[in-house]
Amino acid sequence: MLTKFRQLNPQDLESWFGPSLTMEANVNLSYSDLKLVLDHISIGAEPKTSEVKDVSRGKIEANLLSPVVADFLKIGMRKSSLVREFFEAWRDPTYGEQIASAFKAEYLTLRESTPPLLPDLIFGQLEAWAGGTANTSPQHKAAVLAVMAYLFEECEIFEDAQATLRVPKQGHQYDLAI
Repeated sequence: MLTKFRQLNPQDLESWFGPSLTMEANVNLSYSDLKLVLDHISIGAEPKTSEVKDVSRGKIEANLLSPVVADFLKIGMRKSSLVREFFEAWRDPTYGEQIASAFKAEYLTLRESTPPLLPDLIFGQLEAWAGGTANTSPQHKAAVLAVMAYLFEECEIFEDAQATLRVPKQGHQYDLAI
């Protein structure tokens, strides 16, 4: 089966896995690309106030994210300032809070699921949820990563450096400080 898979042409691979993120798509990312992702996240979310703070150096480690996910966040962080500018320029000052609230609610749902999901799977499902199904172009994927990186960097959505890990053990959960 691996031999057959390696013989697939790029169009067949794209039909299975969707378009891949390209450097060109990341460079050409614009407000309209971000707006599609942010509109999708904001549907039905109520704005709440939350404290915005800097990312601690150990946040990736505290969330037990793999180097691959860290690389995706680093790609998104290249354009996270565009997300910040977007929120600062947006006419509704609560829009950013609405997005952060919706994203945090989805994160908590995934984090508390039974059986527990691995951190990289939580990230992947958040990425799929944030992107929706409306547009799966490379530029759209770049917008999703930019939004996720911004939220990872600026908001209290993911675990901070003093995170706790929920470890299931015979039907019980124990919180361990990391």
